Amino acid sequence: TASAEAKEGEGIRTGWPTLDRFYRVTPGSLLTLGAATNVGKSTVITSWLWGMAQRGTPVGIISVEDTVEDFGIKMLAAAAGVDPSILWGMTLTADDVRRVQAAIETANVPLRFTWVRTRKLQTVLDRMDMMVRQHGAKVIAVDFLQAIMGPRQKEKRDEIDHILESMIAKAGSLNVGLVVASQLNRSSTSEDAEGKARVPGLSALKESGTIENRSQCVVLLHRDKPTSSTISVKLAKVKRHSAGAEFKVRRAGGNGLLYEVAEDLAETPW
Repeated sequence: TASAEAKEGEGIRTGWPTLDRFYRVTPGSLLTLGAATNVGKSTVITSWLWGMAQRGTPVGIISVEDTVEDFGIKMLAAAAGVDPSILWGMTLTADDVRRVQAAIETANVPLRFTWVRTRKLQTVLDRMDMMVRQHGAKVIAVDFLQAIMGPRQKEKRDEIDHILESMIAKAGSLNVGLVVASQLNRSSTSEDAEGKARVPGLSALKESGTIENRSQCVVLLHRDKPTSSTISVKLAKVKRHSAGAEFKVRRAGGNGLLYEVAEDLAETPW
């Protein structure tokens, strides 16, 4: 049974309070998440959809990058409340083992994951259909746009536009909210003269003008420094609201997920 917030006409929260004040995922809407490589796109999507699923909203994640094994480790860590690096390194304590075992036995969240090994657009569209027909998904996330292989076009930009428009049309026909991860141009993430990372803007969205035009909300991520433990978030576009709100997120709770950081640096719960 879907949660109350997933009912038609009511938006679905991401779990980040600042973002949720300005935007909620609704059927047919597009939420775009932009970031450079290794900033945390996949972890953000996992954090958002895990939170939605925990609150009872059926969701699905389609990846053309992370394998089933990669995602499985992330979800097991989230469910058990352990750091995923512990699972990767197989350095579990007796207490970790008990928590993981309990998570396996009790996990019952309406989240489905699929890996598209071929990266083909038609397979992504077919998996979107499957997520809704078989699992009743209300929100589908695709990770990530530029890695999908669509029909060859003269310009890469045209190919990306076609891929995005196809996914938007499919989400509309299925009446689900769509979350899409997108790469940013490398030049937009370079450092300034003082060695501080530049804050990306909408023009940094890689190879597509359609992303900015078709998104109801665009969330951009960056790290002030490569070694920073926090990720800076900017709401670059929010339909019917003023854009520009900024806040920070970081891993908290020992489960590998990202939570918004309050001004006093206390973690904000889901």
